Formats: sequence, C-alpha cells, structure tokens
Amino acid sequence: MDRSRGLAAGIAVVILWASAFPAIRVAAPALGAVGLSLSRLAVASAALLVLACWTRPRRPRLRDLPLIAAAGFSGIAAYQLLLNEAERSVPAGTASLCGSTMLHMPMTSGD
Repeated sequence: MDRSRGLAAGIAVVILWASAFPAIRVAAPALGAVGLSLSRLAVASAALLVLACWTRPRRPRLRDLPLIAAAGFSGIAAYQLLLNEAERSVPAGTASLCGSTMLHMPMTSGD
C-alpha cells in the first residue's frame, strides 16, 4: 500500500469512528440499545462478508470456533450493548472520550 492510500485509509477510519458517537446518540432513542446493536453488527457482518468473498481468507479450525464466539460476544456484542445503552444518558463527546480512554487502560494499568 502506498503512502497516500494508507493516509486516506487512516483518515477514513478516524472519520467513521468519530461519527459513530453522534449517530448512536441520534439512533438509540428510536431503535433502543439492542436494536441499534443488531443493526450495527448486521452492517459490519455484511461488510466483512463482502471482504471475505473478495480476499478468500483461511477458514478457522473447528476447535477455534468456541474461542472466536466467546471473543465476539464479550469483545463486540457486549461492548455494543453497553455503549448504546450508555449513550442514551451521556453526551456523544463524553462517550467518545471515555471509549478511547478505556481502550488504553489495560496497557497502562501497571500490572
């Protein structure tokens, strides 16, 4: 990947990530935390399905599937539900700051 494509991809990620918090704030009252989580995960799954069809990644081993499912639930589904529910009472900017800070906490805990 050349430098300009990498920069464009980085900018796109930052814009999409930053726009998610105000979008959650707008959509959560209408869809609820569960409905919004399902909608977001469905869109992400569809995008990853298209990408997988295009890149043809190696399939996981059968013995790895329970760990992948557990990681998907605890790391993705639970995060979505908690974030969507929390943003019903916390401003989008505060949620963004808390979310970005919490991602770095395990690395700086000193353990």
